[in-house]
Amino acid sequence: MKQIIKSQFVTDVTETKMTRKELATKYELPETEIKKIMKAFGLKISRKQHATYTIVDDTIVNEAVEMTPFTEAFSQNIESESHVN
Repeated sequence: MKQIIKSQFVTDVTETKMTRKELATKYELPETEIKKIMKAFGLKISRKQHATYTIVDDTIVNEAVEMTPFTEAFSQNIESESHVN
């Protein structure tokens, strides 16, 4: 007789987002039995479990300017000139 550990099964359904077919394969049971176990544990698998894609906006320009020795010397020169009256 197989033992199904509730905490692991719940994790597989809720966090790992496994389908009934994947659960049946993992626990070596028919999908009908997986459905009964899910009902016993009060679990449901929604059709849209998780996002299937991610949008990445690569058009954002990083406006931070790296300080090179030249720009550091230039900025120090401007600061020193601005204090002279």
